[in-house]
Amino acid sequence: MDGSLTAHAPTDTLTARVGDYRDRIARLSDKLCVLHEGLDHDRNTRFEYLQGKMRQLDERLTASQDSGAKKISVLKQQLIAVHHDLTKNVRIAYPWNKQNTMRSLKLTRLCRQR
Repeated sequence: MDGSLTAHAPTDTLTARVGDYRDRIARLSDKLCVLHEGLDHDRNTRFEYLQGKMRQLDERLTASQDSGAKKISVLKQQLIAVHHDLTKNVRIAYPWNKQNTMRSLKLTRLCRQR
């Protein structure tokens, strides 16, 4: 019987080693899964944070563009009003200047004649 026990001993040792390796592989696999889940969570958290920052920047850009557009609109209205006033003043002043020019020419002619 001793011969039969020694014949089976290497097989039992081999089976025990294979079992140990499987257990070790299973523990390492579990650790890798936990690490992978942690990395996924960190990545998703970082992505959500960056998305929030992008939303804030987009809102700030939109507000800035709206503010700029309003300022341009006000300046445009003011420029139109100034242009209208200038045009009105030129229309009023042009005949007056023309009359003064004509008077000046008449006085110059009279002075030359004398």
